[in-house]
Amino acid sequence: MLTKRSKELLGWCYIALGIAVILFCGTLTPSYQKCVTERAQSAANQKTENSQQVIGGRVIDRTATFWRCEGSVADANGILITAIATALMAIFTSQLVVANRRQERMARTHERAYVIWGGLYGERRGNVTPGLPPNRNAADYGPPWRMMVHNFGRTPGFITHVRWGKCGRDEFDRKIATASLSDLLKAGALKIIEEKTIEAVTNPTVNYQPATYRHVEMGREEGPVYYGRIDYQDVFRDKHHSTFAVIHTKNATDSIGAFMVTDWS
Repeated sequence: MLTKRSKELLGWCYIALGIAVILFCGTLTPSYQKCVTERAQSAANQKTENSQQVIGGRVIDRTATFWRCEGSVADANGILITAIATALMAIFTSQLVVANRRQERMARTHERAYVIWGGLYGERRGNVTPGLPPNRNAADYGPPWRMMVHNFGRTPGFITHVRWGKCGRDEFDRKIATASLSDLLKAGALKIIEEKTIEAVTNPTVNYQPATYRHVEMGREEGPVYYGRIDYQDVFRDKHHSTFAVIHTKNATDSIGAFMVTDWS
């Protein structure tokens, strides 16, 4: 990826190249050739001994001829040059617009929310230490099991719709081989047990501790696949979604498939 300074340098190079092309094209016009011929004839008539002795004088004369004849081209083709300059300005302006839009999309991509499933959280049993230690055991917790979410973005996300269901592993594997999880939920091919459209704000995750979405409570039955989809909006009012599919065991919850990676927006 080009840095800002590299992009600026490249832009100036394009401008310089454009000017050079315009000047070169000017030397091919009849008005330029006519001007050069007239100045050559004038110089031949006024030739002096001093002008022939100094090479630098010839260079200066040729440089002066070039710019004066370019001026004659401008005088003879003013309308055409104005049209070309206007077209170049339009192209340059359009490129700026495209670059600004690309930069805006990149900024939104970096700053937006990324909300995903964060597991289930139950009530602590016995003398379990509060908090979320890395080695916590699901058997130390009990119902009610509430859904939790992570937001790994830089700005808050606004959950708008949550749907979930469960089925046997064989049924899930057979159906998910034919379509995405989102498409199966939309088509009703996978049963939806519950839908919630209660809006909730989820701030960026801190220290990898998920936030509770208390409006969804699930069972924690071992064996079946629990699946679902989370729809949310970011601070730019763009709509997104993420999906999940998990299996619970006595001590942990494991994701299956790659739905968090492939089925999201």
